[in-house]
Amino acid sequence: MRHVATGWLRPFLVGASGLWIVALLVLSAGPASAAVTSLTVTTTYPKVQVDPGGQVDLPILVESPTPAQVDLSVNNVPDGFKTSFRGGGFIVTSVYTSGNDASPAPTDLKLRVEVPDAAAAQDYNMTVHATSNGVSADLPITLTVASSEGNGVSLTTAVQAKTGAIGSPTTFSLTLHNDTAADVKFSVTVPDAPAGWTITAKPSNEADPNNFTIAGGDTDTITVSADPPDGVQAGDFQFTVVASDGGQNTAQLALGIRLSGSEAISMASTSGVLNAAANAGAATQYSVTITNTGTAPLTAVSLSDTPPSKWTVAFTPTTIDSLAPGQTVTVPVTITPASDAVAGDYSVTLSVTGGTATDSIQVRTTVNTYTLWGYVGIGLIALVVLALLLVFRRYGRR
Repeated sequence: MRHVATGWLRPFLVGASGLWIVALLVLSAGPASAAVTSLTVTTTYPKVQVDPGGQVDLPILVESPTPAQVDLSVNNVPDGFKTSFRGGGFIVTSVYTSGNDASPAPTDLKLRVEVPDAAAAQDYNMTVHATSNGVSADLPITLTVASSEGNGVSLTTAVQAKTGAIGSPTTFSLTLHNDTAADVKFSVTVPDAPAGWTITAKPSNEADPNNFTIAGGDTDTITVSADPPDGVQAGDFQFTVVASDGGQNTAQLALGIRLSGSEAISMASTSGVLNAAANAGAATQYSVTITNTGTAPLTAVSLSDTPPSKWTVAFTPTTIDSLAPGQTVTVPVTITPASDAVAGDYSVTLSVTGGTATDSIQVRTTVNTYTLWGYVGIGLIALVVLALLLVFRRYGRR
C-alpha cells in the first residue's frame, strides 16, 4: 500500500528535504579559504625589541594571486644597521610565489636585522618593500633598541658552594639565560681553575661547550664537573665559570668547593711479625707503627687493647695528639702475661682510633712458665742423677 502526502503536508516535506540537502552540502564543504587577491607581504612580529649589537630574524610571508617572482628590499634602514633576506640557507633578494592557495607559501624566508653596538635606545622604523610586475606592497617594521640588565645574558644556580670529597668530582647545575632578542652563540670556560684541577662545563645534549647556540629568550642547562688532583689537601677552593659570545654578551658565576679529606688509619707490627714470646708474670717488649692513610689530618688518636684475663698491656704513649696525612709514628708496647698463666698461645688485640677511622691487629703471644718450681724440679732431677751415680760407684765393685 502506498501512502501519499496530500494537502498542506506535501510542501512542508519538500521544503524540509531541501534544507537538509543544503545543510549536508555546507557541512561536507568545510570552511573556505580566503583567496589571495593582491600582492601582500606580512610578518607575525611587526614590532620587536633587540639589544645594541644584537640581531633579530623576522619571519616574512610573501603571497600573490598568481605565480610570480617578487623582488624584495628594505627602505629607511637606519645608519649602521644591516639587513638581509635569508631563505633555504641563502641570502636572497627575491622569492617565487606559487599563486595557488592549495600550495604552502615559503615559510623559511626571514629578514635579518643586525643592530650596531652604538645604537641608541629608541624605536627604529623601516619598511620591507616587495615588487612584482609593476605591483608593490609594503610592510612597516619597528625595532625597539633597549639594553637588558646584565647585557642580556646571565648565569644562575641553586647552589653556589658545595662540600666535596677528595678523590671524587663535585658537580654543579647552572642555567644560562639568553634574555636578548637574538640567537647567541656561546662558549663556556673556567679561566681561573685551581692548579691541577680538571673542570669541565657541558651544555645540555652534550653540545660542544666551545660552540653552542641559545635562542633569543631561551635558556640552557650547563653541567659543571670539578675533579681535584691526586694528593690535594683538604680546604676551600674557588673558580669562575664564564659564558661569552666573544663580545658584550658575557655572564660569569663564581663557584666554591670545600674539600673534606677522607679519614683512614693503619696499625702494623714494626717488625712485620704478628707474634711474641713471653714468660708468665714477666713483661715483654713489642712495637707497632701507626700511619694516617687518609687525606684528612687526624687528632687525638687513641690506642687501646683487649688482652686475656689478668694480662696488662701498656702503650707509650696512649694518645697521639695529631697525625698528618701520610705520617707514621712508632709506638712501643709492653705486654705482661698473668703470673699464673699456663704455657701456651694467647691472642692480644691492639687497636687504634682516629676520628671515624679505626684499625687493629692481633698479636699471638706464646707463654713459657718459668718460675721457682721450675728451679726446684731441676734441682730434684740433679739430686736423683747424683744419687744414682753414687750407688753405681759404691756397689758396682762387688
